[in-house]
Amino acid sequence: MSEPIVVRRASAGEKATTLDDVTRELHAEDLVIADSAGGHGARAIGLAGVMGGAETEVSGATTDILLEAAHFDAVTIARTARRHRLGSEASRRFERGVDTRLQVAAVERALSLMQEFGGGQIEDVYTDLDETVAPAQIAMDVAYPSTIVGVEYPADEVVEALEKVGCVVDRDYESLLVTPPTWRPDLDSAITLVEEVARLRGYDNLPSVLPVAPPGRGLTHGQKVRRAVARTLAESGLTEVLTYPFISEQRLDDLGIHDEDPRRDWIALANPLSAEQPLMRTTMIATLVDAVRVNLGRGEQDVAVYELGRAYQAKHIGTLPVVDTTDGGITPAEVEALNEALPGQPRRVAGIMAGNRVRAGWNGHATPWGWADALAAVERVASVAGVEAHGVAGLAPAVAPGPCGDVLAG
Repeated sequence: MSEPIVVRRASAGEKATTLDDVTRELHAEDLVIADSAGGHGARAIGLAGVMGGAETEVSGATTDILLEAAHFDAVTIARTARRHRLGSEASRRFERGVDTRLQVAAVERALSLMQEFGGGQIEDVYTDLDETVAPAQIAMDVAYPSTIVGVEYPADEVVEALEKVGCVVDRDYESLLVTPPTWRPDLDSAITLVEEVARLRGYDNLPSVLPVAPPGRGLTHGQKVRRAVARTLAESGLTEVLTYPFISEQRLDDLGIHDEDPRRDWIALANPLSAEQPLMRTTMIATLVDAVRVNLGRGEQDVAVYELGRAYQAKHIGTLPVVDTTDGGITPAEVEALNEALPGQPRRVAGIMAGNRVRAGWNGHATPWGWADALAAVERVASVAGVEAHGVAGLAPAVAPGPCGDVLAG
C-alpha cells in the first residue's frame, strides 16, 4: 500500500478485485478507496462501504495495519452493493445510515483491542477529515402527533418521548424545535417524530376503530366474469394457485413454442429478481408448470391446478411520455398517456391436470385425468365467460390455446 490514501469515484471501465477474489468492472458512480501505487489515487483497493480489496487483504505476513473509519452516503453504498450484487455486512450497515460521530470512538476502540490482545504498537499518525453537518432541526407543533395518530398525547409526554430517543427539544409554548441525535438518520421530518411518540406509548395501546364501508355499486362485469371462471374451474376439481410471473427463454423452448409464435414476444426485466428468470411470462402455462413440479417433487402425484392472471406482451409497449411534475401534480391526461406506454397485459387463465381425477378406493379403480376433462373444463369456462371456445373440439391432449387461455391436460 502506497500513501496517500484517496477516496474517489471510480473511472468507467476500471477494475478491482475484492476480498471474495472476484474481479469486478466498476461503474463511474461507485465510490472506491484508492492508494497511490502507480500515481496519486491510481489503484482502487476496495469498494467503499461494501468490501475491501484482495491486494490489501490482511494475512499472516502482515506487519502494518491502517485502520479506516468513515461515513458514506447511504444511497451511494446501496446502489454500489446492488449494482455488483455484493451484499455485505458493511453495505447493510452503511445503506441504513450510521452515526456521523462514531468514527473516532470506533478507531480508538479497535486500536486498544489490537494493542491489548495482539501486542500491537500504535503510531501517532492519523488523519481526521470531518465535513459532516449537524442534524437539521425539525419544527413541529406539539399537537401534531395527536392530529396524525388520532389519540390524545399531552405536550409533556410528547417532549419526554422525543428526549428519550436522544432528541434535543426546544419548546416555545405550542411549538417545538427538535434536533435528532446523530445516530438516528431516519428522524428527518415531523412525521417520523410522530412515529416515535406513538411507538413509545405502545402500538398495542392504540384503539381499533373500524371504518364505515362506503356504499358501492357492486362488482363490475369483469370481476363477475373472473369470479365465475374461478368458481367453474374449482367445481371441476382444480385448485387455484398463484405463481411468480417470471420465466426464462428456455421455458418457452421446453413448451415447444416456435420462433414466430406471439408468445415469443417477451419483455426482459432490467433488474430481475433472479438472473435465471429475466423475462415476464407470455403464457400462464409457463409458470403454472412450476407449481405442478413442486407438488410432484413433494410426493403428491394427483395434481390439478389453475391460475387466473396476466400475460405480458412487448409489442404493445408505447412511447414513455415526459411528465412535468414541477407544479406538484399530474393531470388525468398524463396518467392516461403513462398507461398507454405500459406493455400489453391481457388476462389469461390456464390449468394443468396430472395424475388421477378420482383416486382408487374400496369402491373402484382410480380414474385418471384425460384430455376430455380438459376440453370439458374449457367449454364450461367459455360458457360462463360468455365467449365462444373456438377450436376447442378435436384438440389433442396437449396445449389448447383459446380465448380463455391455455389448458394443459395431464
